[in-house]
Amino acid sequence: MIEIPIYSSASSDFTQNIELDQLIVTIRIIWNTRCDDWFISVETSNGNKIDFIRLVFNFPILNQYKYLFPDIDGNFFVQLYNNINTDIITYDNLGVDLALYYYTASEVETWKDEYGLD
Repeated sequence: MIEIPIYSSASSDFTQNIELDQLIVTIRIIWNTRCDDWFISVETSNGNKIDFIRLVFNFPILNQYKYLFPDIDGNFFVQLYNNINTDIITYDNLGVDLALYYYTASEVETWKDEYGLD
C-alpha cells in the first residue's frame, strides 16, 4: 500500500507524478465547489487517461475503468488516516483524516475478501 500525498491545505487543484507498477502515473486531484466533492484524474505515461472520477470512501476508484489502465494492476482507495468515525469526504478532511492510497493487486484481493466481493 502506498499513501498518495494530498496537498489540500495548499490548493484545491493539484497534480503530482508517482511511480506505480513500474509506470509513471500523473494524478490530479480537484475540489469541485459546485457539488462539494473531490475528484481525481489519472493519466499514465503511455497515454491512457480518465478525468474527473468522484472520490468515494473505501471504494476501488478505478474499478470500472480498469480496461483503460491495463498496466496498472492495483487500485486507489480513500480510507481513514486518523482514528475518526467518518466515511464522508469533505474539503477539510481529505489529507487530514482521510487519505488516498494505492493498493497493489494482491492488496486489492485482500480488500475484496474482507468485504466479500468478487
